[in-house]
Amino acid sequence: MTSASMTSLLDTLERRNLVQRHPHPTDRRKVLIHLTGQAREIVDQVLPAAHAVITAALSALAEPDREQLLRITHDDPGPPTHACDSAAPDAGTRLKPRAPDPGGTRHGWGAAPPRWRA
Repeated sequence: MTSASMTSLLDTLERRNLVQRHPHPTDRRKVLIHLTGQAREIVDQVLPAAHAVITAALSALAEPDREQLLRITHDDPGPPTHACDSAAPDAGTRLKPRAPDPGGTRHGWGAAPPRWRA
């Protein structure tokens, strides 16, 4: 999701009184998003049905497949609510953009990617 799409989504949710934006206490670059009471009521109503649908879908998988799916989809070390609790990483530890691939083979197609015709 692009930053513009996220901003648009949050604007809509804020207009509908479902979220509130609050400045981060120590990092001016961040905005904390809080669910309103109305949003929590919606979550409380919808979550049991969503859980039932997911449980039914997963019940069709064999146990090893379910375990593999859960391993693949739960790489996140913690719940998203804690993502803003830590300070932004300093510039030395942030991910750097990849350097251009001089051989042009990183994409796995050999010397050059295929040319697509319109």
